[in-house]
Amino acid sequence: MAAEGVLLTNVQDAMKAFKMTEWDARGVGGFSIESLIRDSTDSSPIRKFTYQKTGPGQKRYTGCYLPRVLAGGAAAPRVWLEERLGPLASLEVERMPSRAAFVKIGLEAAGRLKFANVFSPALETIAAFFDDLGRDPLNRPS
Repeated sequence: MAAEGVLLTNVQDAMKAFKMTEWDARGVGGFSIESLIRDSTDSSPIRKFTYQKTGPGQKRYTGCYLPRVLAGGAAAPRVWLEERLGPLASLEVERMPSRAAFVKIGLEAAGRLKFANVFSPALETIAAFFDDLGRDPLNRPS
């Protein structure tokens, strides 16, 4: 699934979209799709989405897409899903946090992790990382 840039957590939809067996769609004998999403540590951004197919009684399911693999921006997952699963009643793609939001989150987390004004070496490294992110590489005035 990752080779195409889309990961689906619903087994039936994964079987249909990728023409795979239930064994493969569940990740049996390898990694579950949920664990691949949860444990992803590479530098590729992963964007989560929630979709619902048209028709009575359809539930909402989740998935992820890899923007570096599935080109075309935020519209790409809809096109991809509808080509393989049919029309969608809804699709919500998680927004990517901006650099400023990422810096704010990191600095807030670092502040909560301080104790007695002492950082562990790991926390010092994390704090330095967010300090670097907070600096404007073009030295523009705020």
